[in-house]
Amino acid sequence: MVSCRNLFGFSIVIILLVLVPFALANPSFSSGPSVNPATNVTTLSSFSCDLTALGTGTITANVSWYKNGVPAGISGSYVVSNAIPTSLLTVTSAFTTKGDSWLCNVLLEDDSTTFGPVNSSSITIVNSPPVLTSPINTVVWYEDDPYLATASATDPDGDSITLWNSIDLNFTPFLFAINPTSGQISFTAQNDSVCGNHTMSIFARDGSTWGGEDVIFDIRPVNDVPVLTTLNMGSHCIENSVCSFTLLASDEENDNVTFYSNESFINLVGATGAFSFTPDFSRTGSTSINITLVDDRGANASYIFTLDVDAINHDPVINYQELSPSTLAQNSPSAIQYTINATDVDVNDTINFTISPDCDLPNPWLGTRVANGSGSTNASFIITKNPVITDNNSFVACRNITVTVFDVDEFGTPKQNIYLDVFMNITNENDYPYIHQYANFTDNGNLFDMHSISTATSLMFYFRVNGSDPDDLTYEGENFYYSIYGGNSSLFTIDSSSGNITSLAPLNTSHIGNLSFFVNITDDEGLSYTETMNITVINNSAPILDTFDNTPCVEDFPCVKTISIYDLDSNLENYSFFSVDIDRPRLNESGSIVHDLRIDYNLSTEDILSKFINFNSFDSSRTNYSINFTPTNNDTGYYVFHLTFVDSFGSVLEDDISFHVFNLNDVPLFDDDADHSTIENLTFPNVVDGVPFEKDIYIYDEDLQYSIDSLNLSFNISSSNFSISDFQLVNLSEDVFRLTFLPNSSHLGNHQINFTVTDLWGGESNFSINFTVVSPGLPPVIDQVRPWSLGGVLQNTLTNPPLSEDINVAEGNTVTFKVTAHDDTPGDIMSVYWYKDGVLVDTYTYGPLETSDIFFDYFDDGIVNVTVEVIDLNFNKDVHTWDVHVSNTNRPPTFVYGLSNLAISNNRSISGPTQYYDFFGLFDFTKMTFFDPDEDYNSNGKLDLFEDSYLTFAPNNGSDCLALANFEFTNENLVIVPTQIGTCYVNFTATDPYGAVAVSNEIRIDILDTQSDYNQQTSGESNTITQTKTITVPFTEEVNVPEEFNLIIPGVTVVYENGTVIIPIRLRNDWDADLKNIQLSANSSYPFQNFIFSQDFFTIIPKGMALDINLTMTNYRADAPFEVNISAYIGSEDFTDTSVVFVNALERGHEDSESLRSRIGFARDLLSDNPECEELNELLNEAEKKIGGNNQEGLDILNAVINSCKYLVNEAKTHESTTPQSFLGKLGFSSNSSFNFPVLFVAIMILFVGALIVGVLSSFKLKKI
Repeated sequence: MVSCRNLFGFSIVIILLVLVPFALANPSFSSGPSVNPATNVTTLSSFSCDLTALGTGTITANVSWYKNGVPAGISGSYVVSNAIPTSLLTVTSAFTTKGDSWLCNVLLEDDSTTFGPVNSSSITIVNSPPVLTSPINTVVWYEDDPYLATASATDPDGDSITLWNSIDLNFTPFLFAINPTSGQISFTAQNDSVCGNHTMSIFARDGSTWGGEDVIFDIRPVNDVPVLTTLNMGSHCIENSVCSFTLLASDEENDNVTFYSNESFINLVGATGAFSFTPDFSRTGSTSINITLVDDRGANASYIFTLDVDAINHDPVINYQELSPSTLAQNSPSAIQYTINATDVDVNDTINFTISPDCDLPNPWLGTRVANGSGSTNASFIITKNPVITDNNSFVACRNITVTVFDVDEFGTPKQNIYLDVFMNITNENDYPYIHQYANFTDNGNLFDMHSISTATSLMFYFRVNGSDPDDLTYEGENFYYSIYGGNSSLFTIDSSSGNITSLAPLNTSHIGNLSFFVNITDDEGLSYTETMNITVINNSAPILDTFDNTPCVEDFPCVKTISIYDLDSNLENYSFFSVDIDRPRLNESGSIVHDLRIDYNLSTEDILSKFINFNSFDSSRTNYSINFTPTNNDTGYYVFHLTFVDSFGSVLEDDISFHVFNLNDVPLFDDDADHSTIENLTFPNVVDGVPFEKDIYIYDEDLQYSIDSLNLSFNISSSNFSISDFQLVNLSEDVFRLTFLPNSSHLGNHQINFTVTDLWGGESNFSINFTVVSPGLPPVIDQVRPWSLGGVLQNTLTNPPLSEDINVAEGNTVTFKVTAHDDTPGDIMSVYWYKDGVLVDTYTYGPLETSDIFFDYFDDGIVNVTVEVIDLNFNKDVHTWDVHVSNTNRPPTFVYGLSNLAISNNRSISGPTQYYDFFGLFDFTKMTFFDPDEDYNSNGKLDLFEDSYLTFAPNNGSDCLALANFEFTNENLVIVPTQIGTCYVNFTATDPYGAVAVSNEIRIDILDTQSDYNQQTSGESNTITQTKTITVPFTEEVNVPEEFNLIIPGVTVVYENGTVIIPIRLRNDWDADLKNIQLSANSSYPFQNFIFSQDFFTIIPKGMALDINLTMTNYRADAPFEVNISAYIGSEDFTDTSVVFVNALERGHEDSESLRSRIGFARDLLSDNPECEELNELLNEAEKKIGGNNQEGLDILNAVINSCKYLVNEAKTHESTTPQSFLGKLGFSSNSSFNFPVLFVAIMILFVGALIVGVLSSFKLKKI
């Protein structure tokens, strides 16, 4: 084998043998000649002629350069080595110009011959790039200082710089962007994140070529001052209200920022920027606040910002008031004057005054406003006698005056009233009583002038005297007395107090003429006055009724009668009264005749009279009326008209007229339906073999409604295939009959049935109807079904469908269903019936284009069955059912009505919190704030008592009210616990169980005062106090009397350090009706307690409703246990429900054996004082055994004993009317059965755990999801 080394050597030998003949021939170039470099040669470049020559002996290269095709005058001869690359005759930049074309020409010579000359390829001198002259190297700069410089560059070719650019090799985004036209560089390093070295490549362009350098910008950090970023606060502050907000600052270096201020009127937390202040009147408008921010490195910045402070209205202030003189007699000629001065600090307000005297007379006082100075905020008010009032008694009667001082803003709107009681001290002087000639009393009718009164014989005389005494109007009051004497006074009597004069008997003909006597009035002080009474008596007789035609009238014929009233004295007035009674006999359910009185067609008496009575003529001696109408069946009966006529002297005619309107029998008629407005012939539906037949036959008889009548229906059949016994005829009502029978194959064919109806009076009608019994044939066939449109999308069609299928739909959507069917008889009429869960919702006569729309309501979630039936005329049918899976769709709650602003003060909430029952009006349609349609199961637009709300409520998170009060929500009830005084604004949100939210309007809450120690509830280990819980467990009684229900259900009692006890109470109406007018009260065995209910009177507590209130007890001392008796008087039932709560102050926490033994002593006293607790002694003994060994276990048993005894005592006191039962009996043991401690202890624990479970479960409500 030949080795690789030998093969390589062999190859070289061959190559040399081949090349030798050429080398020996003449010189030549193995490479070149060529210009180096061959490209991108600029005016700054040098270039040479490169070649590799081959030849023998001495090889000489004669080189010449050509520029633009002509010799450049640059040449030379050079000895070169054989086969060695050589660079010859370099041309420097001093000889080049942009755009010149260069090549080199070479002639080779060796010892034997020459070769050439040979030209190289040419090159062209190209443009030189610009050279950056400034900035260069490294630029040192500092954060936050603005840098501004202009870059400069030169161009070797003398070209102008036309464009600039830059790139930041270290940072993104770039430090700066150079101005492309001017080369200006500008930047400001805003923060230390851009500090460090930036290698910036800066480029200049001479029109065709870019040139540039890398320049290092060394950006060095500088500590920045902190910056005030935002002011987190409300839109404004309000005078005299706490204004709280927070300043927010930032620091570029993330240093801590501390806030400082030299403003003494603010409270500033330096670490957080939170500050608050209560602006007074001097701060209203714009208030400037100086703030300084300092970071950890000492950099600081100061700011001044302004807050808008809304001024509140200030009440006017009464500075001065004086009465001059201090007292004055009624008839004194001297003047009296009351002067009031008031001011208002609100510069734009105007002070005004009004007078309201405390009397029923026109105001006798004159008030004059006098402005003090040039402004409107200082004014005086001067009260004097009104000179137009001449009755001095008016000033005495009206000497108590209320002066209203009020301010009015610049827009003329009254703002605040201040009421001042003014006493004009004018003393009364006695005046004479007086009898007025005219007595315009209603009782006197048209007899009002006591000097000239006319009356008539046969009448009682009556007159009321009009007397008065000016002193009756004053503060002293007055009593005066009447008497009569002289003349004809013996015929009359007078009431000494009222002044009513009455004749002793009706005046008769012996009194005709003039009667007179004296009337006297005397006051308490003996002053009197006398007036004369003159009476003229004339003869008079009462109106009479002329004869009246009472012959009967008959239905459907005109009824005409005349009523004539006559007066012999010709003083008949056109004054009359009619009333009408109608006695209408009818048949009752048992067929007996009864009478209905005053059946007035549901019309008023006036309507009836306008139908019957027509006014014909009138004069002073006679008046005529007529009865003229054509009675219908509706008008039959016995009529009694009650007449009353009075003449001008009051003589009265009272009489009755009467007549009959007899019924004219109406023939009964057959009708095909119950609507008798149009009488239609009887028709039969298809009669089909094997299909039960049913037909209701309606009879119309006008006499049935208003007269005595009854109906009898009979029939016969004209067919040999039927017998009467095949049919059943049932009387459904007095005018409806039902005919039924079951056809079979033997009845096929044509038949006739004949009906006869007869009424009670012999009226008769007949009707015959033909019918055909046919075979049923084949049922229709449903070919295709589909929910035609589900949410607007067409659905797939099922051909030859199964009996049922499933589809899905969401609540609140309408699905359009379609069915295609055929019948064995072409053209046969088919009916389509649609059912939703078995309830018919649509029906129509079949047609290929007919569809049915079915709505799936918002409470349909689950599976709803939709069934279609196609029925032909022979009652054959085909059925298809869809099982519609309806998914729940949540509808968000909505905001309905706006809430009103609230004001909270201790006059409404003595102990601090204010409770608002049903604050959002969920169960009061008139003030409903939020409404969730998913809770309105009957869709009537409101929540009823059987509907629950599952909305949860909260104030909006950004509200400034959260800094002034705590908001607690229990179902629909709101409790506001104020913590600071001030004014704030809040929106409330309502969230449903799916998270959908509605937002209320913004309301203003004014917290006027508070009780700072209200919520100081002691912790469980404080050794100061306890919670006691007394639960009244109601039991069910079957006896339906009020005494067996419990209205009052106490909750967990909470005792606070400040001597306050809160007893939550639930009022639950378990009675079977609404309870009305409920008044609550409380008392205790401890004499110094004060009790306050959050609400102590309820107008109504609807059936089934529960209300939560609090009973607050103050001045509580924890030196002994005592009972609190709570009572509720129920006015509507005249019943009082009571409950007893035990309050004690047993401490809980770390207790030694000695304190526990003291507590055991208390427990023994409690058990011995209450026989109901006797069975708990064994459990108490067990607790005593544990003391000293396991104090905590002993304490737990001891607490169980005390609470169990409370429960038993409360049960005994609340249900005294029930049969006594031992505690063990309540647990299922007889009172004399044997038991041991573990059984009793387990039973008690079961009782407590059960109560806890019930409490927990009752706090949750479930919604159908």
